[in-house]
Amino acid sequence: MANILQIKNIGQKIARILYRDMGDGTHAEVVVVSDTQPGLAANTHAPVAATAAVVTRAAAGAGVMNVLAQIVWSLSVVPAAAVNLMVQDGANTVFTTDITASGPGFIQFNPPMRGTANTALIITLASGAGAVIGKVSVHAWTE
Repeated sequence: MANILQIKNIGQKIARILYRDMGDGTHAEVVVVSDTQPGLAANTHAPVAATAAVVTRAAAGAGVMNVLAQIVWSLSVVPAAAVNLMVQDGANTVFTTDITASGPGFIQFNPPMRGTANTALIITLASGAGAVIGKVSVHAWTE
């Protein structure tokens, strides 16, 4: 079982230092450096009313996967019908839920959701139609 010991900001990157008990009295330490921090423009989409909010994490190369820890959304008003929030790993839907209330909300993935190597991760908050303004932000990185 890995435990996060420390999280450090290094410029535009995040270093997570992990400790894993190997079960035989020894341990391994792993340092993972991520390419983005929450709040960067690439991790946020706030379009005009009646437009889907989409964050696309591009395929990062051979052997590199997108990792998703959290999705935060908001709807400006109560939608007339449920608004779908979906996560796709390439063409495969790996998470979906419907949002029916206005205001902010969030989903924390613990452990974080790991995508397929060299595959885009697409987070979509569907259009609420009418005057509904939907916004979505993600805490995501590559490993």
